Amino acid sequence: MKRALLLATAVAIGCGNDEAKPPPPVTSPITVLDPGAEPRRTLRYQIGAAMQARIHAELDVTIDAGGQGGVLPTMVLGLETRAEAVLPNHRMRMRTTIVDVSARERAGSLITAAALDAEAHHLRGISFTGELAPDGTLEALAVDLRGRTLPPNLSSQVDSLAKTFQQVAMPLPITPVGIGAHWQFKKPIEQTGMKLTATTDVNVVALDAQRFSYVMTTTLAGDDQAVTQAGATIKLTKIGGDGKATGVVDLTRMTMTGEQALAFHAEMAGEDQNARMGLTVITRLTDDSAALPPPPAAVVKSAEDLGSGDTGSDDNATLEDH
Repeated sequence: MKRALLLATAVAIGCGNDEAKPPPPVTSPITVLDPGAEPRRTLRYQIGAAMQARIHAELDVTIDAGGQGGVLPTMVLGLETRAEAVLPNHRMRMRTTIVDVSARERAGSLITAAALDAEAHHLRGISFTGELAPDGTLEALAVDLRGRTLPPNLSSQVDSLAKTFQQVAMPLPITPVGIGAHWQFKKPIEQTGMKLTATTDVNVVALDAQRFSYVMTTTLAGDDQAVTQAGATIKLTKIGGDGKATGVVDLTRMTMTGEQALAFHAEMAGEDQNARMGLTVITRLTDDSAALPPPPAAVVKSAEDLGSGDTGSDDNATLEDH
């Protein structure tokens, strides 16, 4: 998701002019194409300091590389998200941890689920952190490996997962919207050396104070480019793709549930061979938060606490309270 950087500029115009300069206009990477029907509301994340959520995720991947490839076992992940620190700039530091990961057999799979499990278990316990703003901007992303060293073949997968973590929050428009609203945003994507641009359209089909339901379409595009994989250079042309998703965004817990199908294709050339590459990913997300134990009385540090070591916090505080 394309990140908007709000730049505060101070320009001295005229010596001795002590009038206050107007603040820069609020900008947004989102284009609202239709504000939707009345009544409208301004959508904002309102994360409580004691927020915790668990998402059950299933991914079905199918690969086609020049007529070779096929389906892979279903990857099943348990993802826990918690509020970690209330920040003074109206943001909340969030942490998402892979608490469970396994593979499930899928008809016609290229490899067995057991073979995939042998590698996937290394991902268990890895966390991704970021600072969430009320408008859905997620910045200051970092990976916490908990002091472990991953096998080389998993390092790129963790990097891809870290970039995917940006998508757990929905970028929200700065103006009020209602049912039937339609907005669009663009963002650069870099995965395994490929540089793409994703254009996403969001249509709101239901809306209340805490959540909204959406239908989302995505178009992928990229310039001709060369990437290096395992020491070999591959030229990619005719890069593109598309996707569609339906789901629900919970603005009080930074969760998105639903289903997404995404397809990617390109022509690749390397080592005197030309082939068409295709990749489809179907992702299903369901809320599994009922399995979580109640949160402890004090789970979130304030920005001042981070320096003092105090862990006390107001469990009812939200992004907009600080």
